[in-house]
Amino acid sequence: MTQRTFATWVEPLAAANRESRSELVRVARQVPDAVWPQPSPLPGWSHKDLLAHLAGETEKSFLQILRAVVDRKPVDPALLGEADEKNARDVEARRSRSVEELIVEINADGEELMELLSRLTEEDENLRQEGIPMTLGEGLSNEPGGHHREHTVPLRAAVDSIML
Repeated sequence: MTQRTFATWVEPLAAANRESRSELVRVARQVPDAVWPQPSPLPGWSHKDLLAHLAGETEKSFLQILRAVVDRKPVDPALLGEADEKNARDVEARRSRSVEELIVEINADGEELMELLSRLTEEDENLRQEGIPMTLGEGLSNEPGGHHREHTVPLRAAVDSIML
């Protein structure tokens, strides 16, 4: 893993994301093969679908938004579109991938996120982009690592239920 430095306001956000991604990967590697196709708490999604979702375009859209902000370019309004439709497409497109392929994709996206976050400055915390209703600092602090954590919970519960 590459050593990076972050603006003081970014460091706790980067740490939270690193920790939640690391926990997700650790738990995903503990999930027995027989559990992946089983239904998750999200209607219509298996446990593997949760992982596919985290490797999907919703995460990549976030990276594209952050890349535009870091490069001081306008954010494509299409990136702010309907998440449910994107999620369904992402999951479907990744269903045939192995768990390890999904983990590799999640880790690669995480590394790109850390690189982009390391390019932010102290002044960027209050940066506003046209079409985005909040400052960069507000947007990034909204749920640092929370999305990974949210979907790690049912995976951990599935592992725990087998261990009992």
